[in-house]
Amino acid sequence: MAPARGAADEAEDALLPSQAMPFAASVVETLVPAAQAVGDAANLVRSSARAVQGTVALAVADCLR
Repeated sequence: MAPARGAADEAEDALLPSQAMPFAASVVETLVPAAQAVGDAANLVRSSARAVQGTVALAVADCLR
Protein backbone atom coordinates (compact mmCIF):
# COMPACT_ATOMS: atom_id res chain seq x y z
CA MET A 1 0.00 0.00 0.00
CA ALA A 2 1.38 3.44 -0.97
CA PRO A 3 1.87 6.03 1.75
CA ALA A 4 -0.75 8.76 1.89
CA ARG A 5 0.33 12.05 0.36
CA GLY A 6 -0.76 15.36 1.80
CA ALA A 7 -2.46 18.13 -0.12
CA ALA A 8 0.69 20.25 0.19
CA ASP A 9 2.78 17.59 -1.56
CA GLU A 10 0.30 17.36 -4.42
CA ALA A 11 0.19 21.15 -4.81
CA GLU A 12 3.98 21.30 -4.85
CA ASP A 13 4.16 18.64 -7.58
CA ALA A 14 1.68 20.60 -9.68
CA LEU A 15 3.83 23.75 -9.50
CA LEU A 16 7.16 22.21 -10.39
CA PRO A 17 7.39 18.67 -11.77
CA SER A 18 10.22 16.55 -10.42
CA GLN A 19 11.86 16.43 -13.87
CA ALA A 20 12.39 20.20 -13.68
CA MET A 21 14.12 20.14 -10.32
CA PRO A 22 17.72 19.87 -11.68
CA PHE A 23 17.13 23.03 -13.73
CA ALA A 24 15.46 25.04 -10.97
CA ALA A 25 18.73 25.77 -9.16
CA SER A 26 20.45 27.03 -12.30
CA VAL A 27 17.48 29.26 -13.13
CA VAL A 28 17.57 30.76 -9.65
CA GLU A 29 21.33 31.32 -9.90
CA THR A 30 20.80 33.09 -13.22
CA LEU A 31 17.89 35.27 -12.13
CA VAL A 32 19.12 36.44 -8.71
CA PRO A 33 21.77 38.83 -10.09
CA ALA A 34 19.24 40.24 -12.57
CA ALA A 35 16.70 40.81 -9.80
CA GLN A 36 19.35 42.55 -7.70
CA ALA A 37 20.29 44.78 -10.65
CA VAL A 38 16.65 45.75 -11.15
CA GLY A 39 16.35 46.57 -7.46
CA ASP A 40 19.49 48.69 -7.58
CA ALA A 41 18.19 50.54 -10.64
CA ALA A 42 14.86 51.21 -8.91
CA ASN A 43 16.70 52.63 -5.89
CA LEU A 44 18.74 54.88 -8.17
CA VAL A 45 15.59 56.17 -9.87
CA ARG A 46 13.96 56.85 -6.50
CA SER A 47 16.97 58.74 -5.14
CA SER A 48 17.34 60.73 -8.38
CA ALA A 49 13.65 61.65 -8.28
CA ARG A 50 14.07 62.90 -4.72
CA ALA A 51 17.08 64.99 -5.75
CA VAL A 52 15.19 66.50 -8.69
CA GLN A 53 12.18 67.20 -6.51
CA GLY A 54 14.37 69.05 -4.03
CA THR A 55 16.03 71.05 -6.80
CA VAL A 56 12.68 72.02 -8.32
CA ALA A 57 11.35 73.05 -4.93
CA LEU A 58 14.38 75.30 -4.40
CA ALA A 59 14.00 76.85 -7.87
CA VAL A 60 10.30 77.56 -7.28
CA ALA A 61 10.98 79.06 -3.86
CA ASP A 62 13.73 81.21 -5.38
CA CYS A 63 11.35 82.46 -8.10
CA LEU A 64 8.70 83.35 -5.54
CA ARG A 65 11.04 85.60 -3.56
